Amino acid sequence: MNIIRDLWKNRFRKRVLTEGVAVALGSGGLKGFFHIGVLQALDEAGIPVRMIAGTSAGAIAGCAYAAGIPIKEIIDFAAHINMGSIFTLGNPVLPKSGLLKASSVIDFLRKNIKPNHFIEMKIPLYIIATDIMTGEAVVLHEGDVPLAVRASVSVPAVFEPVIINNRILVDGGITENLPVHTLRQHWKGLIFASSLTAPLAPPSDILIKHSRKPLIHFIKSLPVFSSVPWLEDTEFQSVESHWAAILLRAWDIMAYENYSVKIKQFPPDMLVTVDSECNPGLDELNEESILKIIARGKEKTLICLKEAGVL
Repeated sequence: MNIIRDLWKNRFRKRVLTEGVAVALGSGGLKGFFHIGVLQALDEAGIPVRMIAGTSAGAIAGCAYAAGIPIKEIIDFAAHINMGSIFTLGNPVLPKSGLLKASSVIDFLRKNIKPNHFIEMKIPLYIIATDIMTGEAVVLHEGDVPLAVRASVSVPAVFEPVIINNRILVDGGITENLPVHTLRQHWKGLIFASSLTAPLAPPSDILIKHSRKPLIHFIKSLPVFSSVPWLEDTEFQSVESHWAAILLRAWDIMAYENYSVKIKQFPPDMLVTVDSECNPGLDELNEESILKIIARGKEKTLICLKEAGVL
């Protein structure tokens, strides 16, 4: 039995190292830094990446790597992202179709990721968005890459939708948050998938705040008023959180339900999944937390490759 297993692993290893793999990069907001570590591990292991499909956060990491930007440069750039730099990419447009216009997103991508056209990518690239009118997943593979990425990351009600080929497009994570199915349609070889859909854990940036009305609390503390029935020293509860943290949490819940179904329908050949701890709050986003997520992505990928007999 061990001989058969060893023969299978040896054959699998040769396939990976010679034929290479197609890589599926899933959606998941700030956990997207995990993808960079995954790509770093594949790069350093000498595994050829023949094709990439990315959704939302995966579209950003995927287009940078597909454009041929060295992985070290991608890491150095990502490490300097913070909450302020994220929100400067959006321009307020209330009361239109989203909180942010995000025209700056396209300018940012066009400036930092070159080439800008799908046909010029060093690695074939597929980007997933969602048609808000039909509810269908839309695979973008032609034309302008920054515009396609902008569509793929357009969280409804936050970013304005994008119109491409007369279709109104929003975040691809709604319909295909881990684009293995897309790769199966275009690639006959092995698929390595990086999922940002971790089992749900209690968020650290959404809290219940307990408070009282200060004046009434003070009056009730005085002995003479302590027994007055109509002075109620009631404790109030309120949600203490940034609105974006609540939105991201809701997105995580929806993504997990979507993922649980799709991963059974379209399983990849190799899969790494982000840890639930690799999900910093907006106020925790700094160089240290980003590099930690990237390192974990690399570590889990190397473990996966070793277990598969590739390394």
